[in-house]
Amino acid sequence: MLALLAGSASASDPLLDYWVYNLDGRHGVSASHPAVAAISADVIEIRASGSNVYVLAEGIPSHSIGPFGPSPNAPGAQRRWFRIPRITTVPAIKSPTALGAIGVCVNGVPIFNAQDGKSYLNAGVWHQNAMQSERSQMDAAMGHPDIPQRYHHHCMMMGLMEQLGDHDDEHCHSPLLGFAFDGSPIYGPRGYVNPADPESGVHELRSSYRLRSITSRVGGPAIGPLGTPGAFPLGWYVEDYEYSA
Repeated sequence: MLALLAGSASASDPLLDYWVYNLDGRHGVSASHPAVAAISADVIEIRASGSNVYVLAEGIPSHSIGPFGPSPNAPGAQRRWFRIPRITTVPAIKSPTALGAIGVCVNGVPIFNAQDGKSYLNAGVWHQNAMQSERSQMDAAMGHPDIPQRYHHHCMMMGLMEQLGDHDDEHCHSPLLGFAFDGSPIYGPRGYVNPADPESGVHELRSSYRLRSITSRVGGPAIGPLGTPGAFPLGWYVEDYEYSA
């Protein structure tokens, strides 16, 4: 049984109530990587202070994971504490996220940013989009392990969404899927038409990132030829996208 500490309208603290908490000693599931069955799944322990919530997990979900296509990497136990601040402060000046975990799913699986850690000619410009360059290595749950054996997501966590009952129902608000390390909640793709009014109906949310209208790539992200650098299609690099509120 899925032990999800949530669900009631009286839940007063999402940072404590909405984790997939391992209450019955469950372990990971993977037909392609049997060693996962020896690793505790989901969130193992939760602690809290006045300003932060701390979540302990091995980084392995209780839904099935793998196989990972041509990747030689295997998922392993990580035993990591994640710290989530209770108060989210949005800075006036934004800065890029670093590689590695930038948030955590409610089942204790890390969330990475959109990059795969590589750039064109390793020059630090034109960073590869993991959803393009690593898609063949991702399992049906849209996760995969890196060299340090960290199973993680770069995009929507399809296995977790299915586990939480998010079945692409256009009439239902998507569930809470995780938190960024600044405390911001992360939801699925559907929300209220008026975010402050649950009676306003549900619609599909659109990302503010869109592909740039370019025919070439040159130098930095401001201009560009699509054959320079590389001959990869539009969307292969994160700089192929722009923010439009």
